[in-house]
Amino acid sequence: MSQTLWGSASLLWRTNATPGQELRFGDRVLSQSQGILEGNARIPLDLGSPDRWIAGFSRILWTIDGAAPTPQDESLQGGVGLKLKPFASQSIIIGVERLISLGAFSRDDWLFRASASKGAGFERPIGQKGKSWLFWSIYGDIAAIGLSKTDLQLSGEARLGRAAEFGPIQITPHLVLSGLWQDDALGRSSLLEGGPGLTISLPIGAGVYKAPMQKIDLTVQYRNNIAGTSRNPNGVTVTLSLSF
Repeated sequence: MSQTLWGSASLLWRTNATPGQELRFGDRVLSQSQGILEGNARIPLDLGSPDRWIAGFSRILWTIDGAAPTPQDESLQGGVGLKLKPFASQSIIIGVERLISLGAFSRDDWLFRASASKGAGFERPIGQKGKSWLFWSIYGDIAAIGLSKTDLQLSGEARLGRAAEFGPIQITPHLVLSGLWQDDALGRSSLLEGGPGLTISLPIGAGVYKAPMQKIDLTVQYRNNIAGTSRNPNGVTVTLSLSF
């Protein structure tokens, strides 16, 4: 079914601690916290390769403002659109989306987006004889909202490290460099940050017919504010994700 229908759900719940005080989840939830539900359906067109495709999708987004990860009704945002993967050997996705206002703070507009990624070492390379291997990944994204007055956002992240297996667990120490630039109604802002990190991955389930691999990832990073107009402070980030 993953070749025809697929979906995703994510909850980004950011919380912050006052310096010198204990971090308590559910306190001081930041405005960047959000939830997303998305469904995709591949359109049956022959593009010359099964690795080239076009798909329709719909999604709903919301921000979180409070001590619980529940939607803020005024921020509910809907969208429907098309995605195109034009190259069989490259992970490049191009999309156009009609944003649909569902809450008082959401908008009706057009969103154009392109993203690309490349990497090695997410999983053990075929033919790898040792218990560790080079890990690297690069991701970039550009988005534009609006036709008359366009809001722009560019973001990217690169990681470089070494992955190693310890039984069923994969541990990957790495360096991360992350950047963001945006220009919208509130003005221009930018941020470049980087530092060391560690990812621990635990595969779940079994069987050669399960693809992509199901796993739980725990990533801990210390990010330093290197440059940009943002006053984002240095500090530790912890990310827990489930892929299935």
